Amino acid sequence: MSRVIVVLSFCFTLLFATLSDDNFKLDDSVEFHKLDGVSDDFQSVTFLNSYASKPIVVCIQNLPSYREADAAIRIRNRTTSGFDIRVQRPVDADHVDTKVQCIVAKEGKNTLPDGYLFEAHEVESQDTSGNYADGWAGTGEDVSGDTGNYGTRPVVLGQVMSYNDERFSLFWTYDCSNAGYPPTSDSICVGKHIGRTSDRLPEREYSETLGYIVIESDKDGDGNADGDDTISSSIFPFAVTHYRVELGGNAISGTADGGGSYSVGYDYKLGAATQSAMDGIDGGWTVFLGSDPFEGNNIDLGTEEDTLDGTDRNHTREQVSYWLFDQDPGLDWMEVQKFENVKGTFETFTFKNSYTKAVPVCTYHLKDRTDNEAVVRIRDIGQNSMQMKIQRPKNSTDVTAGDVYCIIVEEGNHTIGGTFLGGGRKLEAYRIDSDDTNSKALGWDASYMEQVTYQQSYNKPVVLGQVISYNNEAWTTFWSCNIDGDRLNPPDENGGFYAGKHIGKESLPPFRKNETIGYIIGRSNEGEVNHIHYALKRGKRTIDGTRNKGDSYDFSEYVQSHYSYGVASQNGMVGGDGGWAVLYGNDPINEKIYLAIDEESVESDRWHVKERVSYWVFEKMPVMAVAKASCIVKDPVNDRDNPKRIPGATIRYIIDVNNTGPGDAGDVVVDDNLSVYYDAATATTPKVLTGKCGECTTLSGGSESGDINGSKVLVDFGTVAAGSETAPTQKCGYFEVEIK
Repeated sequence: MSRVIVVLSFCFTLLFATLSDDNFKLDDSVEFHKLDGVSDDFQSVTFLNSYASKPIVVCIQNLPSYREADAAIRIRNRTTSGFDIRVQRPVDADHVDTKVQCIVAKEGKNTLPDGYLFEAHEVESQDTSGNYADGWAGTGEDVSGDTGNYGTRPVVLGQVMSYNDERFSLFWTYDCSNAGYPPTSDSICVGKHIGRTSDRLPEREYSETLGYIVIESDKDGDGNADGDDTISSSIFPFAVTHYRVELGGNAISGTADGGGSYSVGYDYKLGAATQSAMDGIDGGWTVFLGSDPFEGNNIDLGTEEDTLDGTDRNHTREQVSYWLFDQDPGLDWMEVQKFENVKGTFETFTFKNSYTKAVPVCTYHLKDRTDNEAVVRIRDIGQNSMQMKIQRPKNSTDVTAGDVYCIIVEEGNHTIGGTFLGGGRKLEAYRIDSDDTNSKALGWDASYMEQVTYQQSYNKPVVLGQVISYNNEAWTTFWSCNIDGDRLNPPDENGGFYAGKHIGKESLPPFRKNETIGYIIGRSNEGEVNHIHYALKRGKRTIDGTRNKGDSYDFSEYVQSHYSYGVASQNGMVGGDGGWAVLYGNDPINEKIYLAIDEESVESDRWHVKERVSYWVFEKMPVMAVAKASCIVKDPVNDRDNPKRIPGATIRYIIDVNNTGPGDAGDVVVDDNLSVYYDAATATTPKVLTGKCGECTTLSGGSESGDINGSKVLVDFGTVAAGSETAPTQKCGYFEVEIK
């Protein structure tokens, strides 16, 4: 069981992600594009997600140096599948190709996989802001009523998304009353502006479509960026994305002044940013500044100006809102998958990663000994998929469809593991051709096998293997023994081992065409990758045949004692009839791994002597989401009749947690800090109840579960059981506090 502590005042979060170079999607609501060489001419960009309505697009230029010309990003022809983009100089002149980064967000209210809320909308704007246009204060569109409660420091990102007027214009935002103040939760105005241009470029005659994204950066009002430190993990394929959302301080000067930087505490690589408010009356907009604006733990930004009515690009310091990302592919050379309902006919199964030369090792899950025996057969391994079926000896279709667990590794030498238990461990995966076949009739001599030399040295090696070609329609399966060719003993540390294929006690002539064997070798150990624990080990000679009901290996010796995914291979061949390892029983991997040695039963029974089995298992992780909201319960003037957020008012905070992952989350504690604007002495002990919170103002019931320690509120949800995407396990916590 995984322990989860959620700190709502932390600055970044982890999310599972689908990654591809610099273009990727967080989920079906957000995607990111890094575009190189955007020119004066419109070029097309295709979305990664499918959208029911036109999504919101927000882009930012990377200006390598202030010596490069000023430019705006223009967008047109936005559809549900893509958009057109160009760079445009305010003056009538060409511009060198530039790098642009864009966030694309699904229109409407959205929830990220970690529970973080944001909104994305569009609005038509007729006004044109600017010192020599319609002015600054009082212009633009008031969209306050279209968004939810985003606290004291909402991040607003925006973009002019249409091209009705071929002359340049740029997005800006403020608090609707003072151009120099950034938006607040209940006061957000957005508009387009033309900087300091005067009668040389008069007011625009056409309205433009503005797109804007609103996401909270400071929910608790302490003046710091928030984020949900939720470990939302899946072992498929160990990939995460870090992100940070914040409204920065007044620190970003003009590009000619050298711009400015924000310290973000992490080495981010991608993002988008928008100036918030307009302190400089000449008008400005945000650009990433420098050849590497994400160097170190900072982001380098500049406030850009147009040079249409002037040549300088000096500008007073401005505030900038930003949303930053970093791709962490985890193990892009390896993945673990559970393929469900694999049948007796070949089907295509997709990898999570892309491989040059994949080596898959798979294990069939036999739920009951009354089900027919089966081996896993694989063919047509490509970069992104393979074909697989289960096959019964002499009868390829008379099998019980079931789950197959696979580990897929890129061919070559690797190191696996993070800081847990001493860091990385050696691993290798290779292929070898097998031109002979063992059987009971022909014997188990090593002359029918292939000698393998370790590419790296291993203490207590673990060998896993698989026949990964289908040159023979008749069945074969993998086996191995030590470098001395002694079938009774498994591979050891003495430089290598023998790998082969066999057909058990089948009485037909044992001839088989050549097949390709894939094998994975690692050192017996336990470790961790991107918060996912694993155990790799060769067990003792205790695993019986399926008719003997098999046996199990216990995980109690490990730091992490509960696992849920994995593969297994028999090492050595004590039983002369031949056999292979299967996962066995209804729940084969939990606090133990339940295994059995299966046999070809067409000739006779499936009894078998005890064998050694190697296994590689991974823990089952929860996928947690946390969402926080608030409402006004009462105030000293209006009581409960349309109460206002005034001194003495009672604010109720509700916190929804849910688990959509396959693993239980134990000790789930939400750690929240009260703002200085609240009277901590009035905070009530948190209550927790099962299910979704529902309506904030009418919520009631639950058991006290948590603590108040000064300004710190701890909401203890206990264990949140495993769930799924369609049926998440949900719990609700809430507490109340008064405004000073």
